[in-house]
Amino acid sequence: INAEYGGIEDFEKAKKGSDYMGDVFVIFKVVTNVHEVESAIAYGVRSSEVWHRYSEFDLLYQYLLHTYPSHIIPPLPEKKISTNLWTKMTTDKFDGEYLEHRKIGLEKFMHRIASHPVLHKDIVFKAFLMKGEDWRAVADSTEFRAKAEGVLKGIQASYQ
Repeated sequence: INAEYGGIEDFEKAKKGSDYMGDVFVIFKVVTNVHEVESAIAYGVRSSEVWHRYSEFDLLYQYLLHTYPSHIIPPLPEKKISTNLWTKMTTDKFDGEYLEHRKIGLEKFMHRIASHPVLHKDIVFKAFLMKGEDWRAVADSTEFRAKAEGVLKGIQASYQ
């Protein structure tokens, strides 16, 4: 697929579950433009809009980190809000200013992957851009989690 990352256009609150105590979280809209005619026909779109939680960006980061150990993987913005005495940043994770700051950090992360000569071709990265929730199945098919656990066990064993 010949697709180009277009940016993170928006964010909004979402809720998991329908009861009063449902898990409330923020999702970010990732936009991708499809350039190749065959790819557009295969996916049925010329552009794609998918919504992802921060935890999904983190999973993509972990996948890239363990799949490409010899490459420098760009950092994600911090998950937790750090309270700094010198700034007036709120500690509310749903605050618009904070979310805009996170959105900018996620955009930097995505642009750096999209402009990387190797990472932008990765099938899991492309699935993240195009497939919405189904991208996790593509990531899991690579068995990267098992490989990561194997590396950790090897490190543990060398220190015992």
